[in-house]
Amino acid sequence: MLLPAQALGGVPRQAQRASNRQPPLRQQARQEPTPDTHTNHSPNPCTGNTPETPGRCKHWARFAIQLYPIRRNQTALLQTAIGVGRVVAYGLVAELPELGQVSHRAIAALVGLAPVRCESGDWVGRARVRGGRPRVRRLLYQAAVVASTHDGRWRAVYAELLGRGKVKKVAFCAVAR
Repeated sequence: MLLPAQALGGVPRQAQRASNRQPPLRQQARQEPTPDTHTNHSPNPCTGNTPETPGRCKHWARFAIQLYPIRRNQTALLQTAIGVGRVVAYGLVAELPELGQVSHRAIAALVGLAPVRCESGDWVGRARVRGGRPRVRRLLYQAAVVASTHDGRWRAVYAELLGRGKVKKVAFCAVAR
């Protein structure tokens, strides 16, 4: 004996037909959310589409750094470098807890700025930077761009690398390292 769909806990036929008339999920995803239906379920206070998000984000990052005096000292020390501002310093301290505890070569490898050679037997490939933490790499790259345009010492290093025939992006990665 067949039971109706409602008795089995299923969906009645009228509801099934109505759901078939709904646009597919891809079409729903393409539609832009309206302001009254958009909700933010993220626990991170730095995300969302509210007007006070930037101020809240700055306050939250400052509060997180001020909790630990060692981190505060690290950010102050990092900000003394040319090209490293508050955002880059906070990002480095937050994303790279090994900073100050391991060598500069290990940090370059962790970030993904250390050149890795691809060799096998007699075959010699090109050294490339890869792997690591992309957020930190982006921060250091931006700091290198600023340093190579505003600081004479880093500008000379950058110009020397370009003079040797390096690509601009490779030269910026070398300055970041």
